[in-house]
Amino acid sequence: MTATNNPAQIRDKIDSMLSDGPLTDIFRYEESRAIFLTISDNAKKINEAKHGNFFGSVQNFAIHTMYMSICKMFDFFKSYETRSFPKIIDTIKSHAKTLPISVEHIIHMKQLNGQCPETVITKNKNSIKAEKKWIGIPSEPEPNPEVLIKLVEDIEQGMPGKEKVKNLDDKINKIKYIRDKIIAHNENVTNASGVPLEDMDEIIDWCKAALELLGRAFIPGNHYYNSDDQYIHTNNAETPSRNLKRILHELKIIEHPLFSLSPPRHKKAARDILAGR
Repeated sequence: MTATNNPAQIRDKIDSMLSDGPLTDIFRYEESRAIFLTISDNAKKINEAKHGNFFGSVQNFAIHTMYMSICKMFDFFKSYETRSFPKIIDTIKSHAKTLPISVEHIIHMKQLNGQCPETVITKNKNSIKAEKKWIGIPSEPEPNPEVLIKLVEDIEQGMPGKEKVKNLDDKINKIKYIRDKIIAHNENVTNASGVPLEDMDEIIDWCKAALELLGRAFIPGNHYYNSDDQYIHTNNAETPSRNLKRILHELKIIEHPLFSLSPPRHKKAARDILAGR
């Protein structure tokens, strides 16, 4: 692959890495999570109907996909073009001097720091007009190495596996251990146990927040949360689980397939991810 220093091509590369990497891995995690929980919620009736072996295997596939999806977002190999957060950040750092950063991101960071637009008075012959405007902000994306390096360094400070956030480090390391020793290889280990769902959800919430920050920095208007602070791709990710409920209904395992979404998890605020909380 031929390397490029063209800022537009680098930006497109980062956009592609985000879309084909973390965005896809988060989708696969939530897709598998919903399937796993649908089976868990109906496990007793499934076993009574003597379908436990089949749906138990489906659960195993789902949990393996959840583990793998998380690990892929944090793997980093210098010699391989992985689409993980560490590799994306490494790419950004390598082109920080020439890579344009969006105006939207600069405004967003000012808002996080408690800053507000200034009131600008415009006078003409017949009227006086007051407008709120941001002062000293470019009208178009342009390189700003200081802001860009600050962004990626702040994200790195809170990144699981960087040995700076003890709570998340323990969780991602345990998931990677299971991936490496049991899922990817069949090693003779006796000290491996499952990871609680809430621990994996916490890592995914971090990934969603990092994805939102990086997407906003390079692709104007590229948001992943709606106005209610709900992750916009969860609904589509849960489609297979709703199909599964129809199957359970047709098998007379459940009376009525309920197609409501999982309770939305609270969005992890950008200020928290930057602070490594």
